[in-house]
Amino acid sequence: MQDYSFITIWKLNAPLEKVCNEIHNAEQWPKWWKGVEKVETVEAGEPNGMNSVRVFTFKSALPYKLSFHSRVTAVEYLQRIEGVAFFWVSWMDKASGHLLLPVTPQLFVTTGW
Repeated sequence: MQDYSFITIWKLNAPLEKVCNEIHNAEQWPKWWKGVEKVETVEAGEPNGMNSVRVFTFKSALPYKLSFHSRVTAVEYLQRIEGVAFFWVSWMDKASGHLLLPVTPQLFVTTGW
């Protein structure tokens, strides 16, 4: 199986604390990130976000959505957020509805600034 990496670089003209707070408040992502359809909290975790679990659903021009569960595994405020995700692809099939296909058992995500 081939490895796949998705790397994105954001350049923001905003104070670091404000950016960190926006990233931490994932339920609000659909309001400012057009590729995010919805974010649902499954487990709240600790006040700093550690051990929180959310379901993220991303959309694009392609005929499917990407949804995954993500658990935050490390938080260093103003430094990094790290998590592990389990995800699948939801194909839009007009005849039978949605078909969920496993893509990979784990996706490790590290975000640093």
